[in-house]
Amino acid sequence: MRSGRSIAATSGAIDFEALELRKDRRAVRREIGVAEDAVLVGVVARMQSHRRFDLLLDAFARVVDERPELVLLLMGRGTREEEVVHRPVRERGLEKNVVFAGYRVEDYPDILGALDLFTFLVPGSDGTCRALLQAAAIGLPLVGSRRGAIPEIISNGQTGLLVAEEVEDLAAAWTRLIEEPERRMEMGCAAARDASERFRPDRLAAWMERFYSDLLK
Repeated sequence: MRSGRSIAATSGAIDFEALELRKDRRAVRREIGVAEDAVLVGVVARMQSHRRFDLLLDAFARVVDERPELVLLLMGRGTREEEVVHRPVRERGLEKNVVFAGYRVEDYPDILGALDLFTFLVPGSDGTCRALLQAAAIGLPLVGSRRGAIPEIISNGQTGLLVAEEVEDLAAAWTRLIEEPERRMEMGCAAARDASERFRPDRLAAWMERFYSDLLK
């Protein structure tokens, strides 16, 4: 209750049919220039400074020194790409381990399907964190901060890992999942099951119907 009024909340919903994979994972990796045995971390976010690309790249630089098989895929666009992402990647000497996938539409699900894990640090204009919901539905283990709806989407230790917005924490989470491929798979399967239960449009529609019915009463 707040100011005598009830507050209700529900998770977002996504189109599961639109996430159907069309291409083989290996074929997608060949197209984007990523080796089959690479551990591919994906990020989908508008390229703006408040989305914490500084934290992302600093943590990645720390891990890739010891894990050269790690590759970071950045999907998105922004008016400040050069300043926020491209230049910092060059300054950190990460060009060989970072793939810029740009803004994707038709093959977006296939790119997600080629990943090994997904990271989401700061919600954008869509507070439901749609990209994170989509990654869960694809069956990816998730790594995220405790901002906004992220901790409501990621079940810490089950569908992914929640981290503090510190380089050490993010690097440690990635290292743990790199070293435990079976755990990655378990978390990915759990994320897909959870998404199927919580993020379907019909579930949201039923919740909205009950909500407005209760208000009318």
